[in-house]
Amino acid sequence: MTVVACWLKLLRSSLSSSFCRLSLLLLLSMVGEQGLWAQDPVHRRYTVADGLPSNTIYCALQDRDGFMWFGTDAGAVRFDGRTFRTYALKDGLSDIEVINLAQDSQGRVWFLTLNGKLCFYLDGTIYNERTVPDLGRFQCKSGWQSFAEDKHGRVWFGGVRNDVLRLDLRGDADSLWHWNKGEMSVLRDEQGEVLISRSQQILVRANDVWNEIPTGHKNYPNSVIHPALRQMDRPSIIDFTGVFELQN
Repeated sequence: MTVVACWLKLLRSSLSSSFCRLSLLLLLSMVGEQGLWAQDPVHRRYTVADGLPSNTIYCALQDRDGFMWFGTDAGAVRFDGRTFRTYALKDGLSDIEVINLAQDSQGRVWFLTLNGKLCFYLDGTIYNERTVPDLGRFQCKSGWQSFAEDKHGRVWFGGVRNDVLRLDLRGDADSLWHWNKGEMSVLRDEQGEVLISRSQQILVRANDVWNEIPTGHKNYPNSVIHPALRQMDRPSIIDFTGVFELQN
């Protein structure tokens, strides 16, 4: 496996931590005429005055029904195009610090929280360890930051530090792995298997053993900002210097 670096001009001053604390900016329409792409797109800025619980936004997700979700430091938010609906502890959320969001093939919207307790949203209800006991079997004390689903329908979570979890809600293939150090990012490859990116390494599991794959790139990142770009054909990650695409 080789790593190809696609360099981007990323402003370090705007990326003061792994979780970019930005005021929410939604693009409502784009100028489509050829020759006008250099102009600023039409946009509207939403803040707490519009119904957000906080101006600190960690992540965003559009679910398969078209709703926008946002993870904040004051809960998870769903936006229907007009109003914001905030989900907090009283609604079943396991923590109000929602670092990342992901949706699996079953339609579950997963909340990756700072306290490392798992929960998800499905059909209007948030499920946590009280309603789905399997969710309470594992916890990452440093919080979960990345998500992937393998070809068998098992969901994987990468910890901010040290831990990787494979959760099998339909079977008994649950596993929690712990390393002594490193940010853990899980990615799905082209064959539907899950890889781990950690501390300048790529790990793949074969015959019940984690094996290191040489990256072939001297600048492969140590600190990951965004573990996967789903719109790309191959698994990719972002660090402070650019985009790295993993190729077989």
